[in-house]
Amino acid sequence: MRRPLTSSRPERLLWTAAGTVVVVVYATLAVAPGWAQDLAERRLLDLLFVVALLLIGAGVVAEGMRLRPTGRDVGAAMGLVAVFLLVFVRIGIPAERTHLIEYAVVGLLVHAALAE
Repeated sequence: MRRPLTSSRPERLLWTAAGTVVVVVYATLAVAPGWAQDLAERRLLDLLFVVALLLIGAGVVAEGMRLRPTGRDVGAAMGLVAVFLLVFVRIGIPAERTHLIEYAVVGLLVHAALAE
C-alpha cells in the first residue's frame, strides 16, 4: 500500500507554499534587478526590507508560540535576530539583502511543514 507524502492538509499547504516561493524566486531572476533598482531609486527598498523582516519575525513568533519554545529555542531565535540585524547593517548593496528575506520565508515554511 502506498503511503502519502504528507500527513495532513496543513502540511501539504505548507510544502506547496514553500515550493511556490522557490519557483517565484527563480522565475523573477531576470526582472528582479530592475525592480530592485526602481525601488532603490524611490527609496523604498530599505523600507520594504524592514517591513518584510517584521512580517517574518511575526511568523517566527507565531510559530514559536504554537510549539511552546524551550530556552534553547528562544536563544536560537535571538541569535537569528542578531544575524539578521548584522546583515542589514553590513551588506552594502540593498538589493542583496532581499536574499535574506527569500531564504527566511522558505526556511519558515519548511520548518512549519516539518513541525506539522
